Amino acid sequence: MNSFGVVWGQLKNSMIDCLAELYSTINAPDRMTDALDRAASITKARGVIQFSYNETGFQYLSRDGSSLYIDKGPFLEQYAEKHGAYDAEANNKLMLMPNSTPLFDCDIWPDHPNLLEREDYASAFEALGIFRKVGFNLSPDVGWKAGVIFQYGIEWDFAPSAGVAMAQSLTPHLSKVIELGRFVSQLHQKYQAVLSVLDHLNLGVCITDETGNLLVSNLAATRIFKENDGLRHAQDRVRFSDGDLQGEYDKALKNVASTAAGSGQTIEHHMVVKRRSLRLPYLLTMSPIADGSQELEKGFAGAVIMVFDTEDPPNIDVGPMAALSGLTVTEKEIVKLLFEGYSDRQVADIRSVSLETTRGQIKQILRKAGVNNRVSLLRRAALIAPSIS
Repeated sequence: MNSFGVVWGQLKNSMIDCLAELYSTINAPDRMTDALDRAASITKARGVIQFSYNETGFQYLSRDGSSLYIDKGPFLEQYAEKHGAYDAEANNKLMLMPNSTPLFDCDIWPDHPNLLEREDYASAFEALGIFRKVGFNLSPDVGWKAGVIFQYGIEWDFAPSAGVAMAQSLTPHLSKVIELGRFVSQLHQKYQAVLSVLDHLNLGVCITDETGNLLVSNLAATRIFKENDGLRHAQDRVRFSDGDLQGEYDKALKNVASTAAGSGQTIEHHMVVKRRSLRLPYLLTMSPIADGSQELEKGFAGAVIMVFDTEDPPNIDVGPMAALSGLTVTEKEIVKLLFEGYSDRQVADIRSVSLETTRGQIKQILRKAGVNNRVSLLRRAALIAPSIS
């Protein structure tokens, strides 16, 4: 193998090791510093900061950094007080960027050719040794804001192209970790351990190992499997009535679980599962999970599978999603009716408006929520505000 092949192989292995570390933080957020250290290493950055917040009253806020910022609290507070206006300006521009598109500091302030002479850059260089910055918008939902900043040392006149390319490859995974971490954090707010709460969730949740063996199935998933209406549980595995869907599931599960194990890069997979009864389909989603908190076993890596019964949807509080998506009172009421299983025609009749008006309002709701169909709308609402009985 030539030298290029060796280097490329090393970079690929470093990337998948970093992904395994990132996905292990979903239920062990205290491991995020180590994960971001790995991200800094493979992107040639001195430091990495990841953040997420919302612009409504629905509470969620996170800010994590690599080990560069440990014990730098007093400096960071002073920096924010003196130079927060610059960060606010940069953040506003970052949130306007398409997801995973790099925003370079020199593009934010093109009128400042020598940024190191500016007071904020000079103080950050003196305290942390950082100079150039590259940011990525990670915002996964309408209303939610998230981003990541890679910060480079003085040895780079500009952020290194290879490092930026590697950072760009990481961004969809960082966005998925934020989404799943937010979901899990809400469970932690009510229960100390995530696994102990699964039976209280009003949607099907399963956890499988890398080979597809079902390790955990909550009550809602068990009920769906017992109906045997396109999905069932047999020989410790999820089985499909449709052979093509079975093949798709097995392949996708292997790819997703390999990401958690540190040997792949698949972020997630969605499936629409037709029912033999011809009722509304199930929506199945799978994402990587590595058990950082050791609730299952040390070193565990697999997949978390969520099954949404669109015929009998969970009782979801639509308020948080409505607030985050900027829905009107009328649109919020329509979402409630949709989640209760009413058709477009029935919603129109209940509200005493025309079918055309109702369909136009539903189209507007989907646009505001950033989804393409009502099944995805249900999934988004359930992840934003888990339905707990």
